[in-house]
Amino acid sequence: MAESTSLMFDVAYDLLDDFLLEFHRWGDLPADVKLHILKYLTFPTLRGIMFLSKECYDLVRKIKPKVDIQLEDAAFSASTKQRKLAKNHGVELHIYWRKPGAEFVHDYPLVFVKDSEEGCCVQRLIFEKGKLCKRPGTRYSSNTTTAATKAMFWLSKVLNIQATTVSMPSPNANLRAVLAEQSSSQKIAKENFTVITDNEPLVTVDFLRFLKRGCGVSVVMKNGSTELFRGVELFDHEIFQCARKITFHGWKAELKDDQLINLAAEEICITSPYITSGAINKLILEWLDGKRRISSIRLGEMQTLDLKIILRNVDPTAIMLWEDFVKLTSYHWSWHFGITPVSVIKGPQGFLILRTDKDTNSCHLVDYAYLTS
Repeated sequence: MAESTSLMFDVAYDLLDDFLLEFHRWGDLPADVKLHILKYLTFPTLRGIMFLSKECYDLVRKIKPKVDIQLEDAAFSASTKQRKLAKNHGVELHIYWRKPGAEFVHDYPLVFVKDSEEGCCVQRLIFEKGKLCKRPGTRYSSNTTTAATKAMFWLSKVLNIQATTVSMPSPNANLRAVLAEQSSSQKIAKENFTVITDNEPLVTVDFLRFLKRGCGVSVVMKNGSTELFRGVELFDHEIFQCARKITFHGWKAELKDDQLINLAAEEICITSPYITSGAINKLILEWLDGKRRISSIRLGEMQTLDLKIILRNVDPTAIMLWEDFVKLTSYHWSWHFGITPVSVIKGPQGFLILRTDKDTNSCHLVDYAYLTS
């Protein structure tokens, strides 16, 4: 099959709905009516429509359907038993979307598989008569990672990508090269961005410039690690400082007190041996002053854990014993806490539950309304 340089994958015109195939007055409809109709079509159908004409292409770009994206190395993401079989799957690009008002999420998978000519071809996975089948598509002269990553960035031009997950081994020179070529105006995630890897360099690749301000960031070490993540500069980056949610799983982060205070995230889950009780105290005081919102901040293996310092300068009348607070509610708290919380702080924003664990030097601040919502 000839290689296409203008499209990231083949256009299948047989995807159009029967209604559109039989309706011959489409051109007479006002643009706003066309947009309203197109909003209810599936992603595969829109993909076919957008290449019928320049007008159709512009209409679909105006809609920019909301989708989630997953880019993964199949062998890396597979379990140990499945890894040998998954090597044949190359790199997978999944587009998840939901029709307006629909309950179920649909998956549109594209599989980039290495061929015998040092390039790759893209395959679609579809169900036909109850069986999973592969439909061959466009061939590319580049490797699977390069082709799939470029496809993801192409999609960012025509789709409204809400959340993106990248699951790749590291170091990854092919991925780094593609990122270096892209414009910062292309946003591959607006709500949440998750990177799953097995080594630090992939995390420090400049993904951040492709995220919208406020986008949540999650960094996951695939098999867990006791090593310290040295990407300290990430926490000083504007995208990290304004992220609504930050989580590190399987890493110990080199996060310092002042960097923690500069994070605006309402949800934080990080293990760091550099955080002290003084930083927790500042978070609480900012919450009491209305300068910070806290949903859930969980910090593990802290440098120090001193309850007196954590509650320093907090008005004693605002502090309730846990036992007294439980009497005010009928909530079954044992579902959430294996260790009894120390106390509850009452402030203008509600109640902030404080839980500490001296065995692991960990501290958890969680908003009562967030916990029970």
